[in-house]
Amino acid sequence: MKNYAGSFLARFILIGALTLILGCASTPPSNFYVLNSMEKQETQQKGSDAMQQVTIGIGSIEIPDYLDRAQIVIRSSRSELKVDEFNRWAGSLKENISLVLAENLSLLLSTARVFAHPWMPDDAVNYWLHVEIIRLDVIPGDAVTMKAHWTILGDRGKKEYITRTSEFTETVNENSYGMIVAAMSRTFEGLSREIASAIEKLK
Repeated sequence: MKNYAGSFLARFILIGALTLILGCASTPPSNFYVLNSMEKQETQQKGSDAMQQVTIGIGSIEIPDYLDRAQIVIRSSRSELKVDEFNRWAGSLKENISLVLAENLSLLLSTARVFAHPWMPDDAVNYWLHVEIIRLDVIPGDAVTMKAHWTILGDRGKKEYITRTSEFTETVNENSYGMIVAAMSRTFEGLSREIASAIEKLK
């Protein structure tokens, strides 16, 4: 009786182990994505010589709580969101947005003096940029919509120069996550161009 029980237990453990291995083998691999900055040849604005002496600091980036996660979030209906476990951001979405904005502004204004937080001492920064992403909605096969509230500050953040809300929509013709993330990147290009134009007018 003991031998039978032992044999049954061994078979049970073996079946369980095989089930686990086969289950893991059938799990699709995760894909990882990043937002990309503009290509140099895409920049049409040319910064003035005066802009090369201006230092811009990308301050805090705020995003909705539902986006502040590793998984990419898409909208499956007007009131329903889908969190995709197998399509993820390669790092912090907030940091990715901050770096993309810094790189885009540097290209658009033809200056290397654009820094993502943490930057140099506050008194060395001429313009502070604060960005709050209100929406970053993805409808696969349709469009990406990004709405942002942004503020340009001066005098160590004590003086408000410009506060504006901007919205950008990019068409997505495919359900591919690569295409979706590329469309997201283009919405941040649009935001970068608007911010760069505003900063140039301040100088």
